[in-house]
Amino acid sequence: MTPLSFAAARNNHHQNPASTWYAPGKDPADVAGPYAFQRLGNDFFLPRCVPRFNLPADGAYFMIGSCFARGLESVLANNHYNVKSLSKEFERFESAGVGSPLGSTNRYNTGSILNEFRWALDPTQPFPEEAILDIDDQLSFDPHMNPTLKLAR
Repeated sequence: MTPLSFAAARNNHHQNPASTWYAPGKDPADVAGPYAFQRLGNDFFLPRCVPRFNLPADGAYFMIGSCFARGLESVLANNHYNVKSLSKEFERFESAGVGSPLGSTNRYNTGSILNEFRWALDPTQPFPEEAILDIDDQLSFDPHMNPTLKLAR
């Protein structure tokens, strides 16, 4: 990927009608206006952007993160992309009532994502057993997981 010069970036910014959040004197009720604060007044709006990349259909994709990553997985899988991070195995687990069982894979910051990669890929840094907390004699809890799964004994 070729780095973008400052002049080219500035030119892109000036040519993008949706690049500015606010301008004094503009009517916020004008929901068709070019400014973000105006467009957010709509019940629904499409972002004004043109991607400058393509995702090869024969590629393999892995998402990690929160619900945005789960949404990307779903969209890509529904369009027949090979999504490595999407697993049907989670459907057999019972939800705790909020979100889908796959949400248990959500990670919300770079530190927790880094931990996942270290524990999975670095044999010198396995998942620390002391990170699993015992609630009672039969029940344990992993505070690193999103609590979307129903606790089991």
